[in-house]
Amino acid sequence: MAENIFDIIFHPVRLKIIRALTIYNELTSMQLFKEIGDVPQATLYRHIQTLLEKDVLCVIREHRVRGNTESVYALNINKVSLTATDLQNISKDEKLLYFLNFLMMNQAEYENYLKYIENKSDQATYAMAHLYLSDQELNDLQTEINEIIKSRIKNEPSEDRKLRIISTIIIPEKIEKKL
Repeated sequence: MAENIFDIIFHPVRLKIIRALTIYNELTSMQLFKEIGDVPQATLYRHIQTLLEKDVLCVIREHRVRGNTESVYALNINKVSLTATDLQNISKDEKLLYFLNFLMMNQAEYENYLKYIENKSDQATYAMAHLYLSDQELNDLQTEINEIIKSRIKNEPSEDRKLRIISTIIIPEKIEKKL
């Protein structure tokens, strides 16, 4: 991962761009502008350009619109996915900062959800479980969760399929507890 990629990704406007492209897979700058809504167009273009320069976004095709070339953008998924190696190479303070950013993104998604549901049935869930697992059992659990998500990640929207946001946090406690 590039040296400053975390700082590039964890910017409020850029997170909105990344979120929109995560949902829709590919968008033009005008579609991004309409989807995000609360960012001035010039600011949005500046952040799109930064993400392009850092290879977080790529142009997947271009077409002519009223004599101008319009680009269609997509995420370079390898740049926005943090690997175990990425996390090994940053300080504890940086890890905490990125974790807090992750929590804030979840909070923003939940706030948007609460605005949407108003008086409708609430389907959001959150839970915490304390499990005693060996390192291998933890690895197996992580693999199983990832496989379940991968099996559904390419689902297309439909009349009965709505966007659902699934966030996971696994904290492998290292404190030995006596029974």
